[in-house]
Amino acid sequence: MSEAFDPHRWRPAPFLPEREARDGALIFVVAVLCFLACLTAMGVLAADRAARGWTNQLTGEATVIVRPRGGETPDAAAARAAETLAGTAGVAEARALEPAKAYDLIRPWLGDVSDLEDLPVPRLVAVTLDPKHPTDAKRLDAALKAQGVDATVDDHSIWIKDIRRAGRLVRWLGASIFALIAAAAAAVVAFATRAGLAGRRDVVEVLHMTGANSNERIAAAVELLAAHRGRRVLVSGVDRRVSREELRTASNTVRRLYDCCVDLGFNAVDTVTNARETADWAKAMRYKSLIVVTTDYHMPRAMLELRAVLRPPEVTLQSYAVPTAILKSRQWWRSPRAARLMVVEYCKYLAILGREAVLGLGPRADPAAPQKG
Repeated sequence: MSEAFDPHRWRPAPFLPEREARDGALIFVVAVLCFLACLTAMGVLAADRAARGWTNQLTGEATVIVRPRGGETPDAAAARAAETLAGTAGVAEARALEPAKAYDLIRPWLGDVSDLEDLPVPRLVAVTLDPKHPTDAKRLDAALKAQGVDATVDDHSIWIKDIRRAGRLVRWLGASIFALIAAAAAAVVAFATRAGLAGRRDVVEVLHMTGANSNERIAAAVELLAAHRGRRVLVSGVDRRVSREELRTASNTVRRLYDCCVDLGFNAVDTVTNARETADWAKAMRYKSLIVVTTDYHMPRAMLELRAVLRPPEVTLQSYAVPTAILKSRQWWRSPRAARLMVVEYCKYLAILGREAVLGLGPRADPAAPQKG
């Protein structure tokens, strides 16, 4: 396998600096924090769902405590109350509960009393409200009074308020815990990121000065060199603060090819001066054919500028476009960043076309042709 395509060059580097590498521990801590955050979110959702279920169940029901009047028996009073409530609008069902259920409710408070049946225990009526158009306690109480039934209506409003209050407390508490865990996970990732960037400060500075896409273009040009498609490579527009070794490290270029066949140009600051610097280099090297390596969206404008200073047929230009990640999608125009990039680049391209059209109206000195070797 050729040195240019050595798979070890593309092995992912550790996230933290090698001298302080703790990638396994970092991943474990982040995974635990994410698990706790998910567990908290699931607990909050479960508690909220339970609170809503209890609230809905209590909201859809009411309990009526019936007390007999005069010589009326408790069972007869409960039956009359159930019959009255069953005919009330907004009530789906009303039924008198068996006396044993009333005894079971008060037995825990009175203890094991043998003559509990002899006590004047009120009867209970369970009311199921209409889920679509439920009535309220005031209407139920008015209907019972209209029929002369001595009763108290309990719509469970006190319990509903307590459940809703507890549900809100659980939601806020869970949200606070979730936020704390998420903040802790973000802090861990931020610390690791800063540590990783600090450990590779020299590479980051080079990427900032030359641009990440520049390193991809350099790598593509060196691969053409390794494939014997050319003899030398010119990297135009390099920042003067970047050393030759820093640029090689950032672009991950094979040292053997980089040291022997890569030239750096430090005079260009834009596409126009890039073209002039390239023309001077081609003249000095006496080259008649050049392969232009740049990004795909920038290629048309770069070729226009180069053709303005390197007029064919004295110099032949061949394009080699490096794909841009955001433009690989078939629907790249839906990305605001990609659309803005293409619009700006197209406007610059039209400006160069207009400039060349104006300059073409009058006499224009041809650039010096490269010398023949």
